[in-house]
Amino acid sequence: MIYDDIPERAYAVYSTPLDIDTIGDQLAIHSLQCSGCDVLFDDEIEFAVHADQCLRGVEHDTHHEVHKHANRLLMFQQRVALFCGASQGPVLECGLCNTTLPDRETLRRHIRACSRHSERFQRYVQETGVFFNCMLSSYEKLGFLFQEYVTDSHIEDIKEQRKQRILEGEPPYIGSNNRHLFFNEIEEHFVEQYQDYLSAVTTLIYDSFLYYLKKGDTNRSAEEVLCPLPINRQGVQFLIEQEYSRREAESQRRASEAAKTARIARLEASKAKKAVAARSAVPRSTRLRKRRACGCGCGN
Repeated sequence: MIYDDIPERAYAVYSTPLDIDTIGDQLAIHSLQCSGCDVLFDDEIEFAVHADQCLRGVEHDTHHEVHKHANRLLMFQQRVALFCGASQGPVLECGLCNTTLPDRETLRRHIRACSRHSERFQRYVQETGVFFNCMLSSYEKLGFLFQEYVTDSHIEDIKEQRKQRILEGEPPYIGSNNRHLFFNEIEEHFVEQYQDYLSAVTTLIYDSFLYYLKKGDTNRSAEEVLCPLPINRQGVQFLIEQEYSRREAESQRRASEAAKTARIARLEASKAKKAVAARSAVPRSTRLRKRRACGCGCGN
């Protein structure tokens, strides 16, 4: 199957700048998308259960791969946010030396120097390496995949922008290996995008470390937030079994509540029936005498 246009959601995920304050919102903003039917999901488990059925036997073509890596990018960003506690709000204090800095840029320069020989920072990098490495891998893969959409409007815009830069006298980028001699303007664009993203990820590592220190839960393992992520067939199967168990437990809970409600209703009905029966057992003449005895309610 030939696709002329890059999926807009995937390109939006790719184009969104990395920011510690918004990284935890990206999954809710863009959602996970099934490459087979284009249905969107905000819940990873529901997505994994759906994908296990919908994508069986589906060809892993460019369209599928684009959605897969956009989804992975979102999910690993979410893992970083969960692990470091990105929802805490702005952090302006270094958790290593307890120094408060006036702004984020100053704090970033400070933490790079302060963490240089810190074992806590080294442990954090080792613990979270899988998150950041997978983000970089999927981002780079998306750049390669987008180049296959040769007639896409985004690709055409990139060509025009780079031509305009040359017309305005901007020299071509010259890297350590003279990349401009080997790549065309589209390839060069995505190489530069990846380099910018690599720099952004490096900044994110330090930012997330500061949030991680503020959170204080430094004994937590990265596997605790990685576990729900469906990175392979075994992981998907685990999610499916987990979801079915959850549904069964929920069904049992509802059945138990329904049975309890029914028992209470039967008990109330039984009490009402006994009250009516007791009232009916009193002779009618006696009830009439009580009514006629006194109309003032004194009981005489």
